[in-house]
Amino acid sequence: MTTTESQERLVEFPALKDAQGKLDEKRKGLAGILAEAGPDYDMSKVKTLSGATAAKVAEIGKMNAEIDECKSKVDELLVVARAAAQAVSDEDNSGFDGGEAPPVKGKAKPWGELLMNSPAVKGYVAGSGRGPQARIEVDLKTLFQTTAGWDPEDTRTGRV
Repeated sequence: MTTTESQERLVEFPALKDAQGKLDEKRKGLAGILAEAGPDYDMSKVKTLSGATAAKVAEIGKMNAEIDECKSKVDELLVVARAAAQAVSDEDNSGFDGGEAPPVKGKAKPWGELLMNSPAVKGYVAGSGRGPQARIEVDLKTLFQTTAGWDPEDTRTGRV
């Protein structure tokens, strides 16, 4: 998924905007301090923070920890925003290109029925070996991943 696609798939809400604004502000503050230090990170050049070099480095570490905390909060809210966007997207289409109109909200058609009504199946000519193509967009979730709890491989030894 490209950056543009991921941005289009977000539902913005006030808590996300506030958290992102706070994160951007903290990042800007730290970037300003590091710019003062220069490319060689000379802490004696930093006038924004007071104290000795060790105190300035400790303050920068504290600011970095705050940024990490803000970033984790933004990440949590982005998960919610993507889930909301996916829910809206799921309501807007059935995820089946070239098929029938999307089902009425709350009454999704079974996958097999959507497949059998597709142009690829309906347009197939027996014996030709070819037919029209249809695209089915399906999100493969944990069900198809090995972490879903598949049984381990059975090793057959030939002994009873």
